[in-house]
Amino acid sequence: MSISAARLTPLTRTVVRHLTARRFKGSSAAPSPIEPDTALVSTGTHVRNAGLAVVLLSFCGGVAYYSMRAVGQAAAGDDPIASLRQEAMVAQERHEKEEKQTQESQDMLKKFKAGDYDPDRYEDEDDNSAPRKKPWWKVW
Repeated sequence: MSISAARLTPLTRTVVRHLTARRFKGSSAAPSPIEPDTALVSTGTHVRNAGLAVVLLSFCGGVAYYSMRAVGQAAAGDDPIASLRQEAMVAQERHEKEEKQTQESQDMLKKFKAGDYDPDRYEDEDDNSAPRKKPWWKVW
């Protein structure tokens, strides 16, 4: 009872061989379900599978290469240490400015308590220190 090889798929042929080998293990009277002259996988199929494998491996390699280069370029453009230094400089300048204003306020308070502080004099100095320009469109 031989099965025609033309009607079986490669997976079915493999399953039939496996089951037959298990059933008749060690027996010399095992029937051959598939003719011995038929090949399970042709050379053309092997070539196509090898070509597909090369294409898929090339694609995966290309994606990995692109990812590595993209990550490297993004890291080179954004220097976290430089941005932290910049933030620290800005914070230090702001802190120094606040310290200066605090010191000036304390000096003014001490002068006021001692009776040496004249608010009108300081307001006049502030007004005279930066004279405002007239806009060019105003003539009066």
